[in-house]
Amino acid sequence: MPQRDILKYETFTGAFREELAAFQAGLLGRTSTDKEWARALSISKNTVRRYLSRAVSEGVISEEDLTKRTKRSEVIEELVQEIQAHQNREISTLKGNEYYAQRAGVKSGNFSSIIRNKLPRPLLDYRATQLRKQTAQRRWQEYHPDLGEVIESVPEEIQRCKQGLIKKLRTNPELAQLAGVKGLGTVSRELKRLVDQGKLTQVDRDYREDQIRTDANLNRHQTNSPETRRKLSEALKGREIGPVTEETRKRISEALTGRQVSEDTREKMREIWAKNNRGGVIWELSQQRYEHEGVYYASKTECATALALEKYIPGYKIVKGETFQVQGDTNCWFDFLLPGTGKIIEWHPTDIRHDGKRLLPFDFWALQEDEQTSKQNEKALIYRRRVLKADLAAEYWMQRQEAVNNSQVYGGNEVIHVRTPGELYDLIISEYGDPEKIPIRSDFVKEFEQLTKEAKPVKK
Repeated sequence: MPQRDILKYETFTGAFREELAAFQAGLLGRTSTDKEWARALSISKNTVRRYLSRAVSEGVISEEDLTKRTKRSEVIEELVQEIQAHQNREISTLKGNEYYAQRAGVKSGNFSSIIRNKLPRPLLDYRATQLRKQTAQRRWQEYHPDLGEVIESVPEEIQRCKQGLIKKLRTNPELAQLAGVKGLGTVSRELKRLVDQGKLTQVDRDYREDQIRTDANLNRHQTNSPETRRKLSEALKGREIGPVTEETRKRISEALTGRQVSEDTREKMREIWAKNNRGGVIWELSQQRYEHEGVYYASKTECATALALEKYIPGYKIVKGETFQVQGDTNCWFDFLLPGTGKIIEWHPTDIRHDGKRLLPFDFWALQEDEQTSKQNEKALIYRRRVLKADLAAEYWMQRQEAVNNSQVYGGNEVIHVRTPGELYDLIISEYGDPEKIPIRSDFVKEFEQLTKEAKPVKK
């Protein structure tokens, strides 16, 4: 070996042992990779590996020392354990790619490629969604710095109410107004976060809701005018405990005759009407249902899905409660159950506005604010909408699959989330349909559009 190579070899082995000793003593977070050693000594990775082999053969470094180096597989295992701990609510936040990339000795972008190939898809989707939630929540708190302070004061307020120091608790609308936020759901989610972090017990949260509900009921009953309350009192005088008699009903009816809705109530009704009729869409249309041969569906496309399954899946028949709209022992209603396949089909085209508020509110409202304030160009907003839509689909699937996994009735089944006619064909029809009847994909998509016309609109 040339003198120059001997010097590099001796330099490498000495530095390698020093680094390993510091790593074992806890002074370093990880050991250097072969690539980093090669860059530091201006040699190739293969040369580094030859140096290691020679050091082992000469007894300068032991085989055991090599096993103590940070392995990429160990970093991946650490990441999997962190995700599982988060799913079990043992931890509240996840570390980003930068942390694990540094541990593995690679760039952040390279680490993203590594975990895409190493992690199961559900874990990968879960982690990506949760990291986006964390980022959106941080941004939300930056937009509304007073929100955290207002919410953090709730536990103390509850204790003061229990001790009789205050008579009334602030409602969610009052907290939202104080913090300067519009969505009431934000307050509820922040209160849930306090429960998850152990800063607010579920018992105290339930106590708060009961108190607010009681106060609201008292206020509602006190809205009658003194004259109406007097008439009602007289109507109920002498009434015995038991069912209301016809005479009492008559007196109460007479007492309430001519009573007018207050102007304040009328104004609230006008605001609700205006809010729910933006763009000329009447609120009642949201209650629209569709019917086909005595079976009711939530949408035309859900009806078309049912008809396509009956037509192409051998032996499949829509029976509510058995193969359609099944619940079992879960809190969810599942759209379609394919007997004998272990598959549950959820027809749910992703809607950013509807699903965003419910599934990923922080991401949704952060996007909404950027759209309204034009903080990003249109191309960036289009990309963010596409990413959010994918995240919403993953979140919806995870919630449904989790419900199935925890079910004694449907445990072991796989939830297949279908969003488009094309996905229905690719994931279900082509897989489980009768090969002699199945059309080509493009024809099926056209046929699906025609099947939507079979659904007849009704009001339920």
